Amino acid sequence: MTHGREAKRLIAVAGTPITLASILLEFPDYDPVASHGATLSQASLRDLLARIQTMTVPEIARIPQVEHGREDVLLAGALILDEVMEQLGKGEVLVSGRGCATDRGRRGDTTGRVIIRLPRVLSISTELASAPARNPQPLASQSRHR
Repeated sequence: MTHGREAKRLIAVAGTPITLASILLEFPDYDPVASHGATLSQASLRDLLARIQTMTVPEIARIPQVEHGREDVLLAGALILDEVMEQLGKGEVLVSGRGCATDRGRRGDTTGRVIIRLPRVLSISTELASAPARNPQPLASQSRHR
């Protein structure tokens, strides 16, 4: 198995990273299209974490970029994303609004992916530098948000 530190790029997929990107990029609301392809630094994520860790769930719900139903998982998802970045030694993450299936094998690349799916929180993919193309192996629950 290839370890995460060998990954070329960390890709965060789904609602939580899109929400975080929408907030950090100061979009007027939750915007998966505009957020797709954004790069979030760990420093900016930690600045946002410092802010939302002091907020209640109803206060988080009032952030314009937070979709209804995400207010209770946003902090947990951001903390998990920060820890994954720390553990993998990655200072930035690419946000994808198109899901794991679209990002896997695009443009004929032959890199592999490791997918981490966390129910109702976020999905993370690391693009491996030398692994052959294959279906990703789930490392956690396959539950899907929405």
